[in-house]
Amino acid sequence: MPITTKSVEPGIVSVTVDYPPVNAIPSRGWFELADAITAAGRDQSTHVVILRAEGHGFNAGVDIKEIDAAQAAGDGYGALIGANQGCAAAFSAVYDCAVPVIIAVNGFCLGGGIGLVGNADVVVASD
Repeated sequence: MPITTKSVEPGIVSVTVDYPPVNAIPSRGWFELADAITAAGRDQSTHVVILRAEGHGFNAGVDIKEIDAAQAAGDGYGALIGANQGCAAAFSAVYDCAVPVIIAVNGFCLGGGIGLVGNADVVVASD
């Protein structure tokens, strides 16, 4: 499952992104990420949300291959708008979360990943 949520300790919820190979997230994935963060923050037993990623990099932004495929099918504009709306929803979910959001950045952080980091309460990053 590309977006997973689990309680790692009482009060600490980890939301993990796993879209190999570079964690480029498709449009629906951005909305799923927003929903996961929002739900974790609304849970009265949650005191902090940690957003992290599997793999060798945190986030490569929007899945450009999805937009290219939509362009080839004649709906590139719709795919681009959908990706932008999904990113906005995820950025807002991080910013508006009812509890602090800590983002653990491993490796590279590009595109939409920077938007996530920019809306976090705390960022912990690797070299």
